[in-house]
Amino acid sequence: MIIQNERARSSLVERFSDKEEVVGSIPTVPNVSWFFKITSVEVEKMSHELYSGAIDLVGLNTQLNSQQEEIWEKRRKATQKKEELQARIENGESTNDKILDFAIMCHDSLVKEVVENYQELEKSLKSGQLILVIERHEIFSGRLEFGKDAELSDYTLNEYYNLGRITDTSLIFNLQSGKFEIPTGKYVRSWVGPENVSGNITIYAPDFERLNRPLRKYQVPAFEVKVGNEVRAFFEDKTELFKKMIQLL
Repeated sequence: MIIQNERARSSLVERFSDKEEVVGSIPTVPNVSWFFKITSVEVEKMSHELYSGAIDLVGLNTQLNSQQEEIWEKRRKATQKKEELQARIENGESTNDKILDFAIMCHDSLVKEVVENYQELEKSLKSGQLILVIERHEIFSGRLEFGKDAELSDYTLNEYYNLGRITDTSLIFNLQSGKFEIPTGKYVRSWVGPENVSGNITIYAPDFERLNRPLRKYQVPAFEVKVGNEVRAFFEDKTELFKKMIQLL
């Protein structure tokens, strides 16, 4: 052990012997004479701490690898189960729950939140009430500069509105197209400017997954649905647009 400690000390001396200064927690001096005050016991302690740290790192990485393997195995089983359920639904079977059938067939990941969002939306439908679907997108409009992260001012926020009046209290699901409809009969779309559109307000399943989830830069919901009084409250600072859309509706 003494031979190894002496070798370790000699190695460190060689590393610093050609430097005029050592800057850091050790005082700045014109030579490395401070190093010779390190005893063989201290060198052994430093080596032991380094070894212990390496062992800890190995243990942590082993745990992470084990957890990752467990996660991948769960994902594999979930994918297999999803494909089995999809095949059965395609062959005419059903869970006797139209929302659950649609979620299984049209969403990449079947999670409780997705199903609950559909359930809550359908419960909110009341004939005669206004309903507003809001879709937002961030569009990069700045300049890309090497080594510089894009800022909020480099993005433009685009908002799109679909305003209709509810005619029924049940959502309409289409398993083949991956879309569902809010029964309105007709609605007013405001993208460039307000315009009439015949038919129900239609939403793609992937868009609905963005419900109430914030955009990356603007931190406002990427997708929202307002019903009843919520619609009028949303247009409080957009009264002229609201008047135009209501007139067309």
